[in-house]
Formats: sequence, structure tokens, C-alpha cells
Amino acid sequence: MEQEQVHEQEPELVERDVDQIDDDYDSYEKEVAAREARIAGKVKSLLDGIVPLTHYDAGSYWVEIVDEQTAWLAARLTRTAIAIYYAREFELEEGEHVRRWFFLVADKDGALHSPACLCVVPEGVVPKSSMTAACHTVGFANAHAYPDFAPQIEHLATITGLPITPNYAGTPIPA
Repeated sequence: MEQEQVHEQEPELVERDVDQIDDDYDSYEKEVAAREARIAGKVKSLLDGIVPLTHYDAGSYWVEIVDEQTAWLAARLTRTAIAIYYAREFELEEGEHVRRWFFLVADKDGALHSPACLCVVPEGVVPKSSMTAACHTVGFANAHAYPDFAPQIEHLATITGLPITPNYAGTPIPA
């Protein structure tokens, strides 16, 4: 029976390979950081042109989605597919938006993000499509927005008069 021979690399070659991997990773991290900084600057300039619906002590505020640009901004900040659903609704509703769409903007460790977003059908409006529940709420990256952001969501319901009910992705949350 033949024995498999194990070839060991010279220690200096291994060290050189590890150093190259470290250099490559550092370069990658710098590229990602630079890209994120450029995107953050664009996001901030887009948000500067939007009049928020509310302001909270912690610096967060609600923004209503009124066009595709705002929808894509919301998607970027929420890490959800909200812009895709916003566009899809326009198609399914034959050129109109029957739902109202919102996202909560907040600062997390110096970076803007959105910990909650939602769409809701106003009372008395009957959508042509049933693409989603009458009220659909999610948090950042489709996490739960309740109970952490319940006060802000309830306040949005109060100031808009919309039937925003506690739910996760359209599934009601029992009281």
C-alpha cells in the first residue's frame, strides 16, 4: 500500500501568503468603506431634500414615499424590497398607488438607517389587487418592528389618521 506523502510548504512561503491575504483583505475593507461613505453622502443629500412628517427626541423621523426615488432610498435604508413592492403596486393598480408608504429614518452609530417601514390602505379605499395585507409593517432587513418601534408607529397612525395596526409583514400581532 502506498503512503500519501504530505508536502509541507516552507515557513517563509506560508508567511508571505498570509501577508498577501492580509493585504488583500485590508484593501477590500478600504474599498468597501469608501463605497459606503459615497453612498451615505448621496443618501444624506437625498434626505436633506425631503420634508419629514415627524421628528422624535432621538433624532428619528418618518418619511412618506411619494416616488420611485424615495422608494429606492427607503429600500437602501431598510434593507428590504420596499421599492420593488412600491413599483409592483403601481403596475397592479393600473398606474396609481392606493396604499400609503412610509419609512422611519434613524441614526445608528453615526450611520443613517431605517428600523421600520410600512404600507397601509386608507379606510374606504379598495385596492384592485391583493398584493399585500391592508397594513404591512417590517423592521430593518425584514425584522420585527414591534414592540421596539411601536410608539413611533402608533404616532404615525395618529398624525395621519390611517388604520395602522400592529402586525409583522401583514400578520396581526395579538394585543
